Amino acid sequence: MKTRSCFVSNSSSSSFVVAYSTTKTCSCCGHAPPTIIDMLESDDNYENEVIAVGAEAVLEKLEEELKEEVTYYGANKHLGALPDMIEEIEEAKADIREISTTTDKEIAYIKVSYHAALINQALDSPMVDVLRRTDY
Repeated sequence: MKTRSCFVSNSSSSSFVVAYSTTKTCSCCGHAPPTIIDMLESDDNYENEVIAVGAEAVLEKLEEELKEEVTYYGANKHLGALPDMIEEIEEAKADIREISTTTDKEIAYIKVSYHAALINQALDSPMVDVLRRTDY
């Protein structure tokens, strides 16, 4: 996982590309824990958002993001951070393709408030793999 350090603003959220378990029940106790998506959809914080769910939808969103970054940096003739961004997005895309074909985990692109304590704890749990993080 890489952390993007440019364009940090006063926003109190980060976006993540995650792979999360879709197992409905715990093999140990039979409990059916909520997925990270369930948690985001039930949280009332306006900064939390499910941007895309599913490997193809997330890949499309990353392509859009990459095109926007290339356009922005090209228009402003400030290409310094662009190679790192391209590499970061390409690595995330490769991870998404591998995980979606070799595991039963679902892929999602989400935005999470720093103040959403339970969701942030879930991001650190073994049920969720963070493939990419972007701080705003």
